[in-house]
Amino acid sequence: DPIKKKYYVRALDGIRELRKVSTPFLSPIDKLRLELDELWKDGAKIARFENKIMLVGMGRVINHKDIQNDESPHVDPIPPKIDLDGRFSGIVYLEVPPVGGELEVWNQFPNLSKKDKENYKFNWRERLDNPTIIRPQVGELVLINTSLPHAVKSFLHGNRIAVQSFIGYKKNKPLQLWS
Repeated sequence: DPIKKKYYVRALDGIRELRKVSTPFLSPIDKLRLELDELWKDGAKIARFENKIMLVGMGRVINHKDIQNDESPHVDPIPPKIDLDGRFSGIVYLEVPPVGGELEVWNQFPNLSKKDKENYKFNWRERLDNPTIIRPQVGELVLINTSLPHAVKSFLHGNRIAVQSFIGYKKNKPLQLWS
């Protein structure tokens, strides 16, 4: 798979580039990883899948014109090949729009038919209760369970810029971070 190969070849360069643009400060994702390593009883590390280092610290810039891609509630399921008990996302906000752009998280998972599970082409908002609304501030870290539905509320002006990492959890193992 050429896309996967390119990802692995560029992973370490991506980590180093984030560190470079963060200088003289620690990159937000390095800080997250180090603090998780200090606090989590089994530590935390950069993930390696297929014996290759993963990128950790993906930047996301969402312009008010491009928000449609993120407005629909969705989940980020764990691929079947990856042996984890859970997956979370750590998001550090670098810029937020003046109004809107909040993160919506539903603390429930709707009952889905087999067809819905396969294509996710339905109106999640009709099937879910009211979400928890998180209005992130610049510099703030937000952790969410990515197996729960989540979305970004629309906004009319500005950008929503963040650095993100998935955090994989497996009982009695170090947390694994990747993007």
